[in-house]
Amino acid sequence: YRFYPGDTVYYAMSFYAPSAYWNTKATPPYAIILSQFKMDSQPHGKLRLSNSGDYHLFYAGGSGTFDSLHKSNGDASDQAGVDLGVAAPNTWHDVKIYCKMKLDSTGELRVYFNGEKKIDWRGRTLISDGGGSGGYVKFGMYTEIRDEKVVYMDAVTYDVNRMPAGFEDESAWVASGRNQPTVRLTSPTDGSRH
Repeated sequence: YRFYPGDTVYYAMSFYAPSAYWNTKATPPYAIILSQFKMDSQPHGKLRLSNSGDYHLFYAGGSGTFDSLHKSNGDASDQAGVDLGVAAPNTWHDVKIYCKMKLDSTGELRVYFNGEKKIDWRGRTLISDGGGSGGYVKFGMYTEIRDEKVVYMDAVTYDVNRMPAGFEDESAWVASGRNQPTVRLTSPTDGSRH
């Protein structure tokens, strides 16, 4: 997925962190990147899940953007960004990111976690123009993985310079994907033999 200065991006993804892998605290306990906007060698925005067993989700910007005003504290102290809240284990979570990619004060960034707006920023959102080659978005689990970890991802969508198909406005887009049904097996019990 490519982006260029001036683009307006609608990015969505869902993730699930199994407790069997995320309850443990890694050493050192850096936050693991789940997705990021990147241009040149620097990330312009990154979604990170704490590797400290506390399930905190962070969104960090690049140098000179909103992140210069928002630094995290605690175990994910590697400048992980704005604490979006706690991602419950063994549950699907929705993240929606709207970003107007700008090098000046006319940029915009809104980050939603499970339908709740966590970041609403007006100002610079890019740290460079990428030398004209633009940037890219990637998702997956990478960077500072110290132990065996598993994360599931689904419903990854990316729309540039247009509202995602089927939605009249941003609020309708943000509300999509929420309140999905959940299923739990009540029998047979885990580990039983038949």
